[in-house]
Amino acid sequence: MVVPSSHPLDRQKFITFSLAEYRVALPMASVLRILHHRPEGSNDTLSRMGLVQIGSHVIRAFDLHRQLNPVNPPPFLLIVRSPESEPFGLWVDGLPDIVEFLPDELRSLPPSVSRTSPFLALMSHTALLPDDQDPIFFLEISRILGTLGRTISSVSSAGDSARHQLQ
Repeated sequence: MVVPSSHPLDRQKFITFSLAEYRVALPMASVLRILHHRPEGSNDTLSRMGLVQIGSHVIRAFDLHRQLNPVNPPPFLLIVRSPESEPFGLWVDGLPDIVEFLPDELRSLPPSVSRTSPFLALMSHTALLPDDQDPIFFLEISRILGTLGRTISSVSSAGDSARHQLQ
């Protein structure tokens, strides 16, 4: 989600982080907390369900890293604010950085990108930092939540189908 700017010369701040070999960004205003919290240190049952306990709260935690590099679990958890639903977690490889971009430095990704990679289908824009060859991809929060909705629907449909077969 790229935050609309009130003025074309207003710099926007983003949290950038690594997911496997990609650099990914979220608007800084969307990140509530950054935790050093390893998945294997949490409750195994909750982890298998894509949940993580933080204090007295349990939240949904997305592990996009697993799709790209299933060998090494990511050590950091970003707690992300969602305008449409409750906060959720996003596992990332390393301690995030803060970068700034002008709105005209961001480039929209073409719609065809979503057909080439499920991971890139979650991204909306890309940009390059000066003196850096690696692009930064901008994660679209609504696309992650849409993916979650489709996953829950397909799991629910599969469960309903299995229950009908057992009756």
